[in-house]
Amino acid sequence: MKVIGKNILLKNIVEKVENDIGLIITTKQDEKSVRYKKAEVVKVGSDVDIIKDKDIVYYDFAQASEIRVSGEKYVVVSERGIVVIE
Repeated sequence: MKVIGKNILLKNIVEKVENDIGLIITTKQDEKSVRYKKAEVVKVGSDVDIIKDKDIVYYDFAQASEIRVSGEKYVVVSERGIVVIE
């Protein structure tokens, strides 16, 4: 699999989110309140400079698109959609 240009292929990391009193927030509730998602970089495009394969990043969910490759669910985002590298 080869990613082209400034695009980055990500695999979401599911985080267990708790509120202030320790109650676990469901994924659907969390998706509505959090704009940035955590993911692992699977592959970077040929024109991406700073971000590397296997980096853990936070990306802007509003700038991303889901894609299925060989039955696996991934997220594609351009380099400018990455906001934090852990």
